[in-house]
Amino acid sequence: MIFQDRLEILRVQLLLFDTIGLALFTVIGVQVGLSFDFNYTICIILGVITGAFGGVSRDILVNEIPVIFQKEIYATISIIGGGFYIILVHFECKDGIYQLLPIALIIALRLIVVYKEITLPSIYKENE
Repeated sequence: MIFQDRLEILRVQLLLFDTIGLALFTVIGVQVGLSFDFNYTICIILGVITGAFGGVSRDILVNEIPVIFQKEIYATISIIGGGFYIILVHFECKDGIYQLLPIALIIALRLIVVYKEITLPSIYKENE
């Protein structure tokens, strides 16, 4: 909170580390759900909550609106990555592969979304 004004310089690096954190914690959340033999849907939800909460807490600490509450596709990417992880585990891929591929997918999708400025459509009418 003290260095909030100086964070603008590190915006790209923070985005990259946020993306890596989203990917890692999404996969970890899904793994924990699978270790407790939860339903696949519950495991994906756990992964999304685990992955997104780090970004929410970071944004709250620097007094910004959390990214997940904006138009940016954040949780959707986590859902896609968690679903991909579930598919790989279900088909019993090699050890390590089923962890690295979803992490790489989440990182790639998030960087593409940010670079291309892809957003979800709004349900509200824009004021003209």
